[in-house]
Amino acid sequence: MSTSAPPPSDASAAPPAVDPPRKSRTGCILLVVCLGLLVLLCAGPLTWWFGRQAVATRKLDTKIAELRQQQLPVDDESLEVYREQMMDKDKSDAWVQILEVVESTEFNNPLKHLPVLGVPQNEQPFVPGEPWRHAADVEAFLAQHESLLQDIHDVTEQTGAIWTYTEFDSFATLLPYIQATRGVSRILTLEHIDAVRRGDDEQAYRSLLALIGVSRTMEKEPLVISQLVHLATLGVALRQLKMSLELDRLNDDQLRTLLDQLQQLPPIGDRYRWAIQGERAMALPAFDNPGQLDEDMSPIGPLGPRPIDALASLELYAQMETIDTESLDTFIAESRRIEAEFQQQQDEAGLLRRYDTILTSLVVPAMGAVGQAFVRAEMETRIAKTAIGIRLYQHQFDRLPASLDELAELDTDLAPLQPLGTKPFGYRPGEDHALLWGFDLHSASSPYAVPNEPPDLASMDESTREQQQYWLWRLDH
Repeated sequence: MSTSAPPPSDASAAPPAVDPPRKSRTGCILLVVCLGLLVLLCAGPLTWWFGRQAVATRKLDTKIAELRQQQLPVDDESLEVYREQMMDKDKSDAWVQILEVVESTEFNNPLKHLPVLGVPQNEQPFVPGEPWRHAADVEAFLAQHESLLQDIHDVTEQTGAIWTYTEFDSFATLLPYIQATRGVSRILTLEHIDAVRRGDDEQAYRSLLALIGVSRTMEKEPLVISQLVHLATLGVALRQLKMSLELDRLNDDQLRTLLDQLQQLPPIGDRYRWAIQGERAMALPAFDNPGQLDEDMSPIGPLGPRPIDALASLELYAQMETIDTESLDTFIAESRRIEAEFQQQQDEAGLLRRYDTILTSLVVPAMGAVGQAFVRAEMETRIAKTAIGIRLYQHQFDRLPASLDELAELDTDLAPLQPLGTKPFGYRPGEDHALLWGFDLHSASSPYAVPNEPPDLASMDESTREQQQYWLWRLDH
């Protein structure tokens, strides 16, 4: 019996299948899981970060829309329109021509030897009734520029706000015409001093009208720096007015006209709010492009818009804008409180809060200092109006009022006259003169009150005396 042979082996047959190593498959799974966890870890914070930015952007857009609906400026373009609508253009061309002349190098170079305008050697302050070494130089300067002075008077006497061109570019905005008004104010100061020296009462009166007018050209400016120049030039005018009032060189018609110009100044609260509204409009574009503020801030710039920061600034501006300015005490207390609270929040804030408000802390003005400047200027105006009232009373009744309460007998509205604190300005009539006094806000502390006694200028050093001199008025009778 034959047996069959085994089938020949097939050399081409495939080898048996081998399972892949388990370690390779496990490694791939772990890699995928790790990548997924990494994505989740990154996606969570990124989603939170961009989510809060999106929410803030929507809130910011709503706030800006509300401001637009109130016809308030929110950027450079709307600020230009807002400012232009508030001011008169009839005298703009003539005013700009004057300012350009006064700021020119050709005009200023020869003035270094003159007081007020330059820095002469051995400068002697002017004291009425005493020889003045600069008299001849000042008189020659005024005669040389008689035509310019006439142009200044034509524009500034009994004027209001005058529009001058300004190209707004957020915090890169330049204000050349605002700064130039200081030069005009100094020229008119010399003119008034010269008129007093020569006994020309009519010219002195017209110089005072023009000095107040220079300040009034800026009374509706919607920026803090512009309003501060307005207040500074008003202070110059009031100090010259003090000189003429102390000498009793103004008649009743002149006194009433000067008083009317002071009464026509917009309320101090309005001027303050215009400044805050303009600052807010100038600041908002910076939150869209932080890098435009300064090259040193480039680390902030590439991060793009900062809506959370912008909302923080809008909250501060809203608090500033709604301060009660009817009471000077409330005005200064609230402005300081807002500044102190914001500073405390910044000091106690964590890193995220500090980052979120870094631009706000840079662009919002120093609220306390701004409020103090406006309150101080209003007190300066009120004591000047009180002195005008004393002179009107003296001329009408041929005697000095026994107290400031008697000014109510005048047929002239002097109000408001109340300084900081609950006490009125100090007043002490004598046989041949009356003393009227207040206090300088820079050297006083809260709670504020007019001192019972007038300041003793003779006991003060030169710098303190110069600071306090305005607050003591000697009205000769």
